[in-house]
Order: sequence, then C-alpha cells, then structure tokens
Amino acid sequence: MMKRDLKMLFTLAILSFSLCGCASVDEDLELTKTPQRQDLYQGKSQIAVGGSPQSEIEALNQAQDAERSGDLDKALYAYIQALDFNQQNADTFYQIARIHVAKGNKDIALKAYNEALTINPDHRLANAELGILEIDRRQYVLARKHLEKTIFLDQQRLSAIKSKAAGADYTSLDELSVLV
Repeated sequence: MMKRDLKMLFTLAILSFSLCGCASVDEDLELTKTPQRQDLYQGKSQIAVGGSPQSEIEALNQAQDAERSGDLDKALYAYIQALDFNQQNADTFYQIARIHVAKGNKDIALKAYNEALTINPDHRLANAELGILEIDRRQYVLARKHLEKTIFLDQQRLSAIKSKAAGADYTSLDELSVLV
C-alpha cells in the first residue's frame, strides 16, 4: 500500500508541476498576442517590439522610438498595437498611413487615412496627405475636396493664433502649415 501511495503522490506532484508550466505558457502567449488590426500591417512577419505594451501611451512611445531609430516595421507594429487600446485615435491611424506611404503601401495608407477622417473629419494632416494620394491615383475631384479642406482648416488654425489683417482673404502661412 505504501508503494502505491508514494506513486500516487509522485504522479500528483508531476501533474501539479505540468499545470503550473501550462499557466506560464498561457501568460507568455498573452504577453505577446498579436494586434487585432492585422489588416493595417504589412511588414516582417515576426517583430520583436520588446514585449507587448500595457497602455496606449506605452505603445505610442515604442512606435515613436522605433521610428526615430529608422525601424518602420517595428514602428508600424507598435502603432497598430496602440489601436488595441484606443480604436478612436485619428492620429494613430494617420501615423499608420504615413508609414505605409513611406513603404510604398498606398492602398493600406488610403484605408488608414480614411479611417482617421471617419473619426475626425477635420484632421488637417490626414486631409492633406489623402489629397496628395488621390492626385497620385488620378482622383482629382476627391483630391481637390481634401486639399481645399486642408487649406480651410489651416486658415482656421492660423486665425485662432493671430487676428486677420484688415482686408486680407487669407492669413499668411507659418511653419506648421502644410505646403501642398
């Protein structure tokens, strides 16, 4: 009987250790889960971002750091991870689109710019960049609409900063104005 109890105890110990091992594997998988918006990613299949971010701000910081170091795939992946925390951030969609333009993925960029403008139709830079993309695609009517809106939004921004000169239809551009 003693031998049987010892075997049972040994079996339970092994089972217990294996269950603990499974839990840590699940936790590791949770830490490295892929972002939901894979439709906006077209880069290296395996990216080592340095662990999954725990917040939108952390993901955005990782993206900016990667971009400063010249790693566009890593930056893109981190921006897409940021969307898991906040799907309503038009600036994040803008950054994703901007990187796709730099990488030559104009179709994905077009999608991301449009999503940015769905969230915030007055996103000045997304309107400007989308207008430029539409010129490349020979969609001149849409391009004109977005570029005219960019000028209008920039004029609103400038008017808020300084008063309009008497009789002038437009306020002079500054360093933040989008030159198209």
